[in-house]
Amino acid sequence: MAGSKTVSASCNWLVVIAILIATLPFAATSGAAAQDAVTLTFWTTNEDNFAPLVEQFQNEHPGITIEAQYVGNYDDMSARIQTAIVGNELPDVAQVGQRYGIPQMVDAGVVIPVDEYLSKEDVADIHDGLWSRYTYRDGRWAIPFQSSTPGLWFNATMMKAAGLDPATPPRTWDDVVAAGKAMTKDINGDGQIDQWGFGTCDDIPWYQRPMVLQAGGTLVAPEGTVAVNSPEAVEMLTWFKDAVHTHKISPPLAQQTARDDFSAGKYGMIFCSTASRLSFREDVGDTFELGVAFLPENKRRAVGVGGNALIAVRTGEDAREAAAKTFVQWLTDTERAVGISLDSGYVPIRESALADARIAELTRTDPLVATIYDQLQYVADSSISPADSLIWDGFLNGVETVQTDPNADPQALLDALQGEIDDYMSTYE
Repeated sequence: MAGSKTVSASCNWLVVIAILIATLPFAATSGAAAQDAVTLTFWTTNEDNFAPLVEQFQNEHPGITIEAQYVGNYDDMSARIQTAIVGNELPDVAQVGQRYGIPQMVDAGVVIPVDEYLSKEDVADIHDGLWSRYTYRDGRWAIPFQSSTPGLWFNATMMKAAGLDPATPPRTWDDVVAAGKAMTKDINGDGQIDQWGFGTCDDIPWYQRPMVLQAGGTLVAPEGTVAVNSPEAVEMLTWFKDAVHTHKISPPLAQQTARDDFSAGKYGMIFCSTASRLSFREDVGDTFELGVAFLPENKRRAVGVGGNALIAVRTGEDAREAAAKTFVQWLTDTERAVGISLDSGYVPIRESALADARIAELTRTDPLVATIYDQLQYVADSSISPADSLIWDGFLNGVETVQTDPNADPQALLDALQGEIDDYMSTYE
């Protein structure tokens, strides 16, 4: 009997131990999940808050919840972040425009350096030129996300009617002038030009910036010095002046309606974003044959960077920062780069995306896409600067002034802008 009691007691203890062992993994797992769970605030400039992508990410990362908030346009985002820095109410991830206050955010210490969480292989996979607008103080601070480039859109039907070959579109600044002259006409014979050879969309400084580089100049030196009144910058601004007053291929102050006017067949060529591919196709329809070419070169070829990027924010909370890095990495990986390019006019940010079979098929079947993607090899833009908004506004004011005043002096205009920038940078902290 005693032996039976001993055996029974042993069995009871074994049952207890087995139950404890069985429940330990569950308890440990539940505790880890609770500890790792984190909610991120994601500020976006997209009205749909990237809802499908957010949902997919959360399904793949059940420990991370994304609260996406639409902030407004790039100006709104920049202002909101500056306010949040002062009030210490920052998001964890933000979608920022390439010319909207990134240096100020960096200098405030609220941006996590990209090299802290993106591998060297990933950095190398992203087109090198795209980094130019997100590099500051020798560091990378934002990862290109919805990236665009400027191009030369043209009306191939109008080119043919003017005796030009759309298969060999303008390659240089001089070529644009020559083709523009051939397509500028008084169609109805009333003495007024009603078909213009050349125009630009309303974001003119986006084309001016790389044109300074094309002329052999530098806007922002590696050490951060800004030079907007160089001979190369003067050459760029003079070209826009001559397009209106000397060559008479472009109307003054018409950029606000130029996109619609081009789609309506009133322009032969126009500088505009290559991300306009889908909207131009829809607007133009079958009224004329649409074409696109590289942004014309001068002494060298350089193509600007547009669109937006993602930043991971320094919050001081390890779990939130780790989750923010994971989210930004995921949104900018190869699969997302492919999907965004297929669904929009944005270019693939990665070399590996270009190698994807779906992108290769799109490139093979759409000659516009083939040209736009081929141009990525020439992407090169000015580094960002705390004076970016002054450069943008000053270039825009300069081109509007020379368009309306044939006696305006490009050198004097840019000298005045340089003085304004120097004054700002001397007090910038």
